[in-house]
Amino acid sequence: MKNFFSQEYKLEDLTKPNFNKFDHYFMKIAKLTAELSHAKRLQVGSVLVRDNRILLCGYNGMPEGMDNICEDEDGHTKSEVLHSEENLILYAAKKGIQLEGSKLYITHYPCSKCSNLIIGSGIKTIIYENDYESKSHGTDKNVLLKNGVNVIKYN
Repeated sequence: MKNFFSQEYKLEDLTKPNFNKFDHYFMKIAKLTAELSHAKRLQVGSVLVRDNRILLCGYNGMPEGMDNICEDEDGHTKSEVLHSEENLILYAAKKGIQLEGSKLYITHYPCSKCSNLIIGSGIKTIIYENDYESKSHGTDKNVLLKNGVNVIKYN
């Protein structure tokens, strides 16, 4: 039997993953965390976990100390808005929280920029629910896999 979170597990093997009660719990928390976002267009939440313990939660929004208005007067997302993953990883760096080997539960698949941050931070598994398509932020589902990050679609 394959270890569900092992390095050898690849995206194509995940047609029927066996999610456990912790997976469901952490994804519910990611969804609740997304509701904290002040963004009107899209609210994204994430939960970082190690050994079934929550390390951090994050959501998309303005950097700390700025107003919480995420869209301009035309309804476009402001360039200053941090993605959920960026917020989470920046806060971990600020507080000295080690991310190596952790799992990230996230409501939406990360964009290319956030994928690079995930790879660089040492997060080893992402579990996401919704695909994310954006003209301004590309996505490449293979970049995480090619760089040793397990990618699991939650459904």
